[in-house]
Amino acid sequence: MQLLPILLQSGLACVEPLPQDTGPYVVPTDTHDSGPVDPGPQSVSVVGELDGDYAVMLVSFQVGLSGVEDLETVSTAALVDGAASFTLDDPGASALWPLDSADGPQGRYGMLLVFEDLDGDASLDSDERFLGSADFSLLYIDQPTSVMEFLGFRGGWNAFRSLPTTTQVTDLDNLPLSLSLEPVDTLALSGSYSEDYGPGRVAMLPASWFSAPSVLEPLADQDIVASAWSITLDGAPPAEHRLPATDALLPGGAIELAFFYLDNNGNGRFSIGQDTPALPACYEGQMALSVWIPPATSALAAVSYLGVGAQPGWSLATQSETGLDFLPAEAYSALSLSPSCPF
Repeated sequence: MQLLPILLQSGLACVEPLPQDTGPYVVPTDTHDSGPVDPGPQSVSVVGELDGDYAVMLVSFQVGLSGVEDLETVSTAALVDGAASFTLDDPGASALWPLDSADGPQGRYGMLLVFEDLDGDASLDSDERFLGSADFSLLYIDQPTSVMEFLGFRGGWNAFRSLPTTTQVTDLDNLPLSLSLEPVDTLALSGSYSEDYGPGRVAMLPASWFSAPSVLEPLADQDIVASAWSITLDGAPPAEHRLPATDALLPGGAIELAFFYLDNNGNGRFSIGQDTPALPACYEGQMALSVWIPPATSALAAVSYLGVGAQPGWSLATQSETGLDFLPAEAYSALSLSPSCPF
């Protein structure tokens, strides 16, 4: 799963059918006979108890096979007493895309993004970052189907979010804001060691180092005490640990791997060419990767992070056939260094 391009799992790309308890359910596809609606300008407002200098940006976009497309900034507004409001205009037929089939409803998505406003001008500057969003996304629909209307969607702009079993639609007034894109600066990992290899240490290097070793200092390097170990990362990784800005999976980010090593020369630190990496840190039999995602400095990055549920800063993940699968909080203290999970 690439972090930047694909939002298909976010709930932005579809409207879920209602779950049914009994019998097969035939989804009606009929639309209004009266043609596209024109609700005229609509207002949307946000509120949030945020401690700091923030502003809100309203963006609209489409979701295609390549991810977020045709993203544009509609307007920005300062948060005054924790609130801001915007006017939502009809985006126009040329800006609408099919939401499902070519002959079905057409629409356009929107998001309300919170960004740092350090100078108070309600404009995003190069030293300011996106730190959150409204808890509901926006969707313009020209001709909602019967199922959409049953869920609460109406012609024009709607506010919605996907829940585990359904889609919640709400009024456009006082949508709550949250700092869901605030970077996680600290990563604390811990777990067990089987002691099959004898005494050693645990360190952390980029995952790519194990296929192409180079002269790099580990981000952390700690003793293993008895059968337990822990390691903590603070702050962003140095530039030499980061992936290129052109990397297809994680542009400008970093993927680090904690590993057990034999301290052959006894100097208390990992020495390239002298010490031996033996075991990676694993969770449920899979290598656990410490992932650092750069802060969102563009609206495209912010929308994409929100779409896949990725938070900037440090997190823990495993590699799968589809990409990176982020792990739950309990995994951070349940890692193992064991021969049952080799490199």
